[in-house]
Amino acid sequence: MLKSLDLSPVYDSAERNLIKELFIPLLKSSNEYWRGVGYFSSGWLKLTAAGIEKLAASGGTARFVTSPLLSSEDISAFRLAAEAQKNQVLYNVLKRSLYDISTSLESDTLNTLAWMLADGIIEFKFAIPRIGVEGDYHDKVGVFADIYNDFVAIHGSFNDTYKGSLNGEAFSVFKSWDTGQNVFAQKHFSRLKELWKNGNSQFEVFHFEEALKRDFVNMRISARPYSIDKLQESNSTNPFITLSNTNEPRNPFELKPYQKDALQAWFNNNYSGIFEMATGTGKTITSIAAAIELFNKQGKLFLVIIVPFLHLLEQWKDNCSKFNIDVLCCSGNNPDWPSKLKSKIVSFKIGSIQLACVAVVKDTAAEDKFRKYAEEIPGAYFMMIADETHYLGAKYLRNALFPKANFRLGLSATPNRWMDEEGTDVLKNYYRDVVYQFSLETAISQKFLTEYEYYPILVEFTQDELAEYTYITGEILKLICQKESFPEDIVEIQKDLDRALRERAILIGKAENKFVAYKQLLIELKKQSETGRLSHLLTFCAPGTHKEILKITSREDVRCHEFVHEVSYKNRKAVLEAFTLGHIEALISIKCMDEGVDIPATKTAILLASTTNPKEFIQRRGRVLRTFQGKPFAVIYDFIVIPPEGTDNEIASSIIRRELPRFAEFSDIAKNKYFSRKIILPILEKYNLQAFIDEKPWSIYKKDIENSEV
Repeated sequence: MLKSLDLSPVYDSAERNLIKELFIPLLKSSNEYWRGVGYFSSGWLKLTAAGIEKLAASGGTARFVTSPLLSSEDISAFRLAAEAQKNQVLYNVLKRSLYDISTSLESDTLNTLAWMLADGIIEFKFAIPRIGVEGDYHDKVGVFADIYNDFVAIHGSFNDTYKGSLNGEAFSVFKSWDTGQNVFAQKHFSRLKELWKNGNSQFEVFHFEEALKRDFVNMRISARPYSIDKLQESNSTNPFITLSNTNEPRNPFELKPYQKDALQAWFNNNYSGIFEMATGTGKTITSIAAAIELFNKQGKLFLVIIVPFLHLLEQWKDNCSKFNIDVLCCSGNNPDWPSKLKSKIVSFKIGSIQLACVAVVKDTAAEDKFRKYAEEIPGAYFMMIADETHYLGAKYLRNALFPKANFRLGLSATPNRWMDEEGTDVLKNYYRDVVYQFSLETAISQKFLTEYEYYPILVEFTQDELAEYTYITGEILKLICQKESFPEDIVEIQKDLDRALRERAILIGKAENKFVAYKQLLIELKKQSETGRLSHLLTFCAPGTHKEILKITSREDVRCHEFVHEVSYKNRKAVLEAFTLGHIEALISIKCMDEGVDIPATKTAILLASTTNPKEFIQRRGRVLRTFQGKPFAVIYDFIVIPPEGTDNEIASSIIRRELPRFAEFSDIAKNKYFSRKIILPILEKYNLQAFIDEKPWSIYKKDIENSEV
């Protein structure tokens, strides 16, 4: 009850916290709150959430009379409430999204306000000057009443806005049970009640819909306390400051000719297709530009961006912010995403927002929970962008290929799925094929990417590794025969075959002699350096080996840092900045660097992981080819496993043919193409495999499919 509070006669913000020490305790002890205030914003509800929740829990109500000047967001909340009062389904949607009022006010203020308005917990009326009266309603009075008919009146200059809580303010406090203060408390309470009943001679009061109908509700805009022209002029030399006098989505970039061609190809294919563009050529910027252009044509758009990995959510969010697009990120790391997504969809449907954007990790996108929300997005305005869309061809991720999306854009340097013809067909059917290609060779020739030199480093298997490779290869051949002989068991046999293929790949990736050769390479590179130090080196190693590679690198006095999935997004940004500046000389990565990480300062890449999947090694090459000041070209060292002396020809051929397609891909457009060929030719001649020197991954793959080989 109110009498139990130890209230001071005056509360001054210079001495007391007005929200925590005055408003919240009074609200918690009341079942009625009456407020007359010049300006209101929902930010005040967030500040007083704990008190509002207690008031609502006791069955209480809050009544506000305020001027009809609101922010655009709060106007949207009032519109939503008005609709929810007439639409039970919408009302239930708003109510279901609440955990508890205080938590919801803090995390989802506008939708919680809308529900409280619709439920009658909070009521608003807007004070309009009567005809012949000048000036706006600008009072600052409040009354808190409890179930024992005691009440407290407050009077001061404080507005119920977030900004008001930051100002220097003060309140006088009057208690109804105090004989000397009762007359003041009674007077403030009676004049508030009269105003609410439209009994004030200076102002009329209207509910929201009536005020809106009469065009009394206006958007509150704060004037800038500075000249934007002068600020722009003073910062015109600073490339990191971008000023805009509008919050409307817009494209701040001048697209390159090939990016414009890509957009046109997508438009011509009825707003659907895949951009097969080399890593580093700006697929992200091109795709967001496509969304902006589509939004400008339609006036309305709901954009869902699917990303392959968690760390790319923030990266896409950062990129979208450059276009003035606000992004909701959905993943297991953000448990509140369902309620926030639901409210975003509702706001979009009723027209409170015209451009909605959601970024979601591929695994979350394929879950039933997310798909149900996606079904609620109006298809006519639904655009999907899938970054590294080749992932979505996997059976367990195909649910993320939303059939309701009217506009579809897939991004990938390698859209064909390795060893998965069915998945590739699914993707091309969904997007209606690849609509634009921009190859690495073209990007290099047109100077959008840097040239590179390629040096294969031959590393022999040990005898023990050769024996294990031979055994696993024998098991693989048996399983292939079993697939043909026992079609009824093909699912289980395929699982065993996949496991055996993985084991063989891991064996090559972790070849023992790679560690020795890596150490020798570091020593040689330091000798070649004018300063005796390395810089901007990126090493890709096989899973399970990065700790050992870190040790070797560190022992050679190279300042190095791991870049693996355990490193948080925040720390990654700091690590990449230190790497760009040269404070960190080498980064050691597994697969985390494969997609979406921009490190243009990288000058040298070392590939210890002997992957055969073009999706992986083409992405890794792309990490080092971005242009950068003082970087005339890049250098790639590729560790290629070869058989030791005396290896059976068939096994030797299997090992070499497995490694050779990557060599063919990398050497083909390297500056030193013929030098790199001289390194590999002797081993090919030894086993009579010269014919394979130009065989690239996809041609080898197709031949193996035709011949049922591995």
